[in-house]
Amino acid sequence: MINDKERHGGDVYRRHISMDFSICLNPLGMPRSVIEAAQAGAAVSGRYPDPECLALREKLAVWLTGRTGETVEPDMILPGNGAAELIYALCAAVRPREVLVLRPGFTEYARAAQIGGSRVRFIELDEAAGYALPSQPEDWIGPDTDAVFLCNPNNPTGYACSGEEMRNWAGVCHAKGVRLIVDECFLPFLEDEKERTMLRSLRQFPNVLVLRAFTKIFSMAGLRLGYAVSDDVEFLEGIRERMQPWNVSIPAQMAGEAAIGRPDEAAAYLDATRKLVRTERAYLKEELERGLAAKVYPGTANFLLFRAPADLRKRLIREGILIRSFTNAEGPGAGCFRIGIRKHIDNQRLIDVMTELRATKEPDPGSMLF
Repeated sequence: MINDKERHGGDVYRRHISMDFSICLNPLGMPRSVIEAAQAGAAVSGRYPDPECLALREKLAVWLTGRTGETVEPDMILPGNGAAELIYALCAAVRPREVLVLRPGFTEYARAAQIGGSRVRFIELDEAAGYALPSQPEDWIGPDTDAVFLCNPNNPTGYACSGEEMRNWAGVCHAKGVRLIVDECFLPFLEDEKERTMLRSLRQFPNVLVLRAFTKIFSMAGLRLGYAVSDDVEFLEGIRERMQPWNVSIPAQMAGEAAIGRPDEAAAYLDATRKLVRTERAYLKEELERGLAAKVYPGTANFLLFRAPADLRKRLIREGILIRSFTNAEGPGAGCFRIGIRKHIDNQRLIDVMTELRATKEPDPGSMLF
């Protein structure tokens, strides 16, 4: 069983943190319309939320259809209290004998499977190959495999699979009767999202379930709103039966509706997001590599994975800056760190502080950075 005391970033409640790079949210922040909708939702929270999330699902269906060019119906969507709730409910519904999970990868897939009594087997990603997804699913899917979790782009490596790669895995899984769960929570940060998403192939592959969330792209981590999309409506109903009633609050539902209720405004927000992320990712990569001699892995999303001395996180915390480190078995290992991309003034501050730390540390022949 995974037992990592600090599996994720974002713990600013027990430290004096002025800048949190350990989380990977939209650097533009929550849109004003979303904040106002959440506030309005709080004001009417003296009643129960709609357990069907009907208004939200109807708006999501219109939004996803417009973004992908493929028809998504409201009954193909299952909202949840963040994508994490859906992951756990899914594992409880399927109860797979064996689950395949990427390593390095997001730890909650394996944790949810293990809690549900499933055996977990890892798809070992090769660092030398840039942590690319293996091209031969047959080499990994065994006779007892019932479910496969893939994350696109993968967290924390940032590797993004092409649509062709994903459909290859979907086809092999379908032929073998295996559920394929594709986590696309970071995919909206990519400019070629439409070409990579499996939302366009759900009718071709009814064994596929896509996970998405408002958490990352609309910076709504504290409101907790995710959703699953599948053409297998009965499967979605089976997942829903494992979830508590009224699981999505009124503020979360209304905030989600506001985020996508005006498609033109939402599209402009996403375009501005992608431009900012692309520019700042390039800036951080160059500064980490050139100025600080760190090893930075190729990334496509709103975060970067890099290697540095193992004490970097501890030293940055003293400066009021929190980054994500990896010490658990599912991560890329000690000395690897992930930073979420923020606005330029924050990114510049991070580089300045790391430069100062490098200058003040005693020379260490074994250190890549300091």
